[in-house]
Amino acid sequence: LHGINDLLCTRRIAFIDMASPTGSPQDKVNNYEAQAIAATVVSIYHRHETSFCAAQTVGVIVPYRNQIAAVRRAIGAYGIDVLLDITIDTVERYQGSQRDYIVYGFTIRNERQLEFLCGSTFTDDGCVVDRKLNVVMTRAREHLIMMGHAQLLAKNALFARLLAYCREKSSYFSPTLDDYVGGRFSVGAPSKDASQ
Repeated sequence: LHGINDLLCTRRIAFIDMASPTGSPQDKVNNYEAQAIAATVVSIYHRHETSFCAAQTVGVIVPYRNQIAAVRRAIGAYGIDVLLDITIDTVERYQGSQRDYIVYGFTIRNERQLEFLCGSTFTDDGCVVDRKLNVVMTRAREHLIMMGHAQLLAKNALFARLLAYCREKSSYFSPTLDDYVGGRFSVGAPSKDASQ
């Protein structure tokens, strides 16, 4: 079974650890994540080809406009016209709409960007809440697939807890980019409630 398809069949939430590209001149573009997001979107399309709806089936959220363009290019390379109509946007512009699948790319490649990403936290009843992450998680009706550089994200306590939760649910994966895009990785059996 193709790894991405297997993941989509067995996990409601998943985190894909993506190494950060080096030598790219633009901080706000992460081409590794763009390629992984595109492969995920294409797999979702193939799973739901007969009922696929650009406005309902899948959406992509990333923090930067430059990354939106990179993801669009990566998806466009597959030549599937209907995928050009899916919504790829920032968290702020995604509020109020939902999709069956949400693919979220953290995009960030350095600690300065981590500070930007975490700039919307507040405390509610003693719990730290991140507004942006909350929006991302509540946009997904059925499945949330997140990807980012785990080692960098783990420097933030909230994201570290998110990563720990995904590991606990057998929903944390760390394939190489080529293996992920090619579906050459195994997801194994989910924990009892990972597919709930």
